[in-house]
Amino acid sequence: MPLTKLQFRPGVNREYTSYSNEGGWWDGDKIRFHLGFPEKIGGWQKYSANTFQGTARRLHNWVGLDGSDFMGVGTTVKYYIEEGGAYFDVTPIRQTTAAGDVTFGATNGSTTVTVTDVAHGAVAGDFVTFSGSVSLGGALSAVILNSEYQIDTVIDSNSYTITTVIPANASDTGNGGSSVVGSYQINTGLNTTVGGTGWGAGLFGGRTLGGLQTIINEGGTFSAVDTTLTVLNASPFPSTGTILIDRELITYSGKVGNDLTGLTRGVNGASAASHPNATTVFLAIGNSDPTLDFTGWGTAAAGGILPESELRLWSHDNFGEDLIINPRDGGIYYWDKTNSLASRAVNITTLVGASNAPTIAKQVLVSDLDRHVIAFGCNAQGSTDQDNLLIRFSDQESITDWTATATNTSGDLRLGSGSTFVQAVETKREVLVWTDKSLHSLRFIGPPFTFGLQQLASNITIIGPKAAVATEDFVFWMGIDNFYVYAGQTTQLPCTVRDHVFTDFNKEQSEKVVSGVNSQWGEVIWFYPSLNSDEN
Repeated sequence: MPLTKLQFRPGVNREYTSYSNEGGWWDGDKIRFHLGFPEKIGGWQKYSANTFQGTARRLHNWVGLDGSDFMGVGTTVKYYIEEGGAYFDVTPIRQTTAAGDVTFGATNGSTTVTVTDVAHGAVAGDFVTFSGSVSLGGALSAVILNSEYQIDTVIDSNSYTITTVIPANASDTGNGGSSVVGSYQINTGLNTTVGGTGWGAGLFGGRTLGGLQTIINEGGTFSAVDTTLTVLNASPFPSTGTILIDRELITYSGKVGNDLTGLTRGVNGASAASHPNATTVFLAIGNSDPTLDFTGWGTAAAGGILPESELRLWSHDNFGEDLIINPRDGGIYYWDKTNSLASRAVNITTLVGASNAPTIAKQVLVSDLDRHVIAFGCNAQGSTDQDNLLIRFSDQESITDWTATATNTSGDLRLGSGSTFVQAVETKREVLVWTDKSLHSLRFIGPPFTFGLQQLASNITIIGPKAAVATEDFVFWMGIDNFYVYAGQTTQLPCTVRDHVFTDFNKEQSEKVVSGVNSQWGEVIWFYPSLNSDEN
């Protein structure tokens, strides 16, 4: 039989079965099609021998006036600026205590140190740097204590634990002296999205910062049938109350030492479950301040979502050679290159001349065409409440002046469609702005209104706050069940692997979707978490 040339169609097509897709490719792994033929996508190369803490969620590259090549790296726990392969921690400071507000307590033979600081405002996983401490009298010297630590557990609103590099000995009976200062970095966020912030997500309620908490100290698993619970420190807890472990509500009727007794498991519709040792135990009902209690099933939660209950995402943009950064649903911070890489970013509300700057936002960017700083999903002038549809912009060429007057160009606009802002992407001519159901164009139009807002499309979706990317005159994005492209008008992008992608997709982690452009190959890329994975 003579040889026959087989010509396969380019591209992978999963809209048909492998049998019916005759003459075409049905599956592949790490390939691209170039000139009609499949080629292997290249591998990975380590960027730097140095490391950083946390999972990187966003990168931004820019160049200083002196030619310095910087890259901003926003991770789940910190923000770094990379130069020459070295990572410099510029994470903003949330709070610095007065001298003597912080004291230490150690236990012989243990590396766990209890730190007391009234109304510290920290959550587990936060970073704090101590200074001014003296030795506790034994192994825990001033050199050991005056360092950066990551908080292990929050016992209550006034105390938490850290882990030292060596255990204390019997002579470590001091408290660090009267000059200890604690510098707390901004609260860390989650590495993985969890439920619990709305209807149908387990407990319809929430907690406010400051409710009592400790950890399970059973030395093993706390089973679903146990009626006594041993915790690390039960002394702040009342003699009776309701606790929350993961998603299980439990009532207790007594307290003996560090044991909570007379447990009734799985109350108020929750299910009894097993919980591993060291799991956090919250006092759900019974706090001295009732506003710190959890709310019950079907009752609206008081207060907003806590920092540690949201996935930590970042937006950032350079203002000249300086950098503006924003942890999503957090403050806006400014890093000044003239202060060197050893300096940290600071909240823009603390800068000289700051006037009505936003205190919270979902995204920040700098409009390169007209040099305005724009904040999306922020608080209005004169208010501290976050408006998920509000857009504010600073005065031209200013980071600090956000007070709208007749003599400057600062102001605000409000999106008229959707329930929340999702993402903004700058293009050559405009800034495209997505809500959860619509697409808008934000354009600089000059005085007296500065910016104009026009709706471009409705009844469209976007999967997450990093799912859109601009290249040349096109903008591509991933929706919840389709791909889209905007080039003067919005259209769905034909895709022969659409069903394969969206049926093998972990929607709970959709905020992790990241889009990108590979200019060398003319490709737009989306990284997304598949069905059985929490990561892309």
